[in-house]
Amino acid sequence: MAKRYYESYIILDGNYEDSQVDEIVKRYETFLKDHGAEVKQTEMIGRKRLAYPIKKRLNGFYVCYEFLSEPDFIKELETKYRVDDEILRYLTVTTDEKTRESKDRHFKRKAEEAAKAEAESKEEGEGNDNDEKSSDKTRGKREDKKPASQNA
Repeated sequence: MAKRYYESYIILDGNYEDSQVDEIVKRYETFLKDHGAEVKQTEMIGRKRLAYPIKKRLNGFYVCYEFLSEPDFIKELETKYRVDDEILRYLTVTTDEKTRESKDRHFKRKAEEAAKAEAESKEEGEGNDNDEKSSDKTRGKREDKKPASQNA
């Protein structure tokens, strides 16, 4: 059978230390590789507050695996997720080429916008130093004068 492209999202307990999370992520990466999957990307999305409690947990650590695999392997993977107490929730979906391209464009655009915003904030930060010095001189004069509403 032909391999398909999958994305598998898991939510780990958010109370785990970073070292524990890394260990779990690596363990599932090796599990994928050992069963013939080609792991394209592992994205550690990070800790987030859950919308509702899952297994009495309020925070979760989100991880996304992108990989190529045989369709038969997914059932085995999800069985392993289901049995593992460290995983609060999981979702595995197949993606087509169009969806992957759209996702890549979206994240590329977001990265460009973030870089542009950071560059603008640096420019403003340099310009604010001069503005603050000149406004300090005028502040003393303004503070001496009382507003017209207090004079009446």
